[in-house]
Amino acid sequence: MNMTLSKRGDYVVRSAIALAQVWEGGKFRKVREVVAEMAVPQTFASQILSDLVRVGLAESKAGKDGGYRLSRAPSDITLLDVIEAGEGPLRSERCALGDGPCRWDDVCPLHNAWSEATNALREVLRSTTLRNIQEADLKLSKGTHTIPLDSHRHTPKAHEFKDSVQVELSMVQVKELLLDSSEWLAEIAKDSYSDGEKLRLLKYPTTPNWISDEVLFSVIELERDSNGENFEPSGNSKLNSVFFSFAWETSRHKSTSCPRIDGTLELIELDSERSEVILEGKFHQILDRSLSENYPDIYEKLTQATIRGFLRRLARAFESRSSTLLLSSKHR
Repeated sequence: MNMTLSKRGDYVVRSAIALAQVWEGGKFRKVREVVAEMAVPQTFASQILSDLVRVGLAESKAGKDGGYRLSRAPSDITLLDVIEAGEGPLRSERCALGDGPCRWDDVCPLHNAWSEATNALREVLRSTTLRNIQEADLKLSKGTHTIPLDSHRHTPKAHEFKDSVQVELSMVQVKELLLDSSEWLAEIAKDSYSDGEKLRLLKYPTTPNWISDEVLFSVIELERDSNGENFEPSGNSKLNSVFFSFAWETSRHKSTSCPRIDGTLELIELDSERSEVILEGKFHQILDRSLSENYPDIYEKLTQATIRGFLRRLARAFESRSSTLLLSSKHR
């Protein structure tokens, strides 16, 4: 028997996790942020978030600072609440065995066992909170979650990357710019694909274009992990640092696949006027088997070129946007 959620139930759980991640800050999340963070199809995202609002698990707000947020703490929301927001009531609406001999007119012999199994499932879901699921998701993002032996995930292996760039701005300035808007970061991510495309034309000219028609970008500051402990910075632990989770998802012309890059952005204070940005994560792609066999390193190389291009552009954009903000403040 296939014990999985429907697509709608799947997406409503993902969306609830995305809202739970920013509960403590009281922030509203934009639809595009949920789409990028949790790979919820953009065409369904508003409907899915509306499901959470409809049952009272979330609230919405219009305007520039609006979006969606949970209506109560993740620890006060059960997994059953979330799943039923998308799936409807989890109970048997029909006899498990359907029609049968005439002696089954009133009830089938499987009724009691099936009812007990359904009630047991509901109890497990009711005893699991959204906070529990959020904590598991955070551990997975950090690579500290124990993978069970019966894991059913059979997605292609993701390509890991780690790269960094120094910025001639203070950590406070860079942090402010990072949280200013995801839209300009999305434009930089989109432009960075041109670096991968140059490499493709040079080394793999007969392969499909390495392009992106659109990028959805999400960045969230990570203040503390689920145990209340600070994230440890890379290298010298005495340096001041802050962490962000980031994700970007792309659409490609005439393609059904949705390449996705996600991971952690670490911002380190080098001195009062310089910072270092370290980007570490994974690139997830629906792989073309024949392409991978003929060019086994293609995805890794193109991803590295794209990330390097993104960081170079990011450093220039930080310094450019900082100058623009400084000039505007002087004219006020």
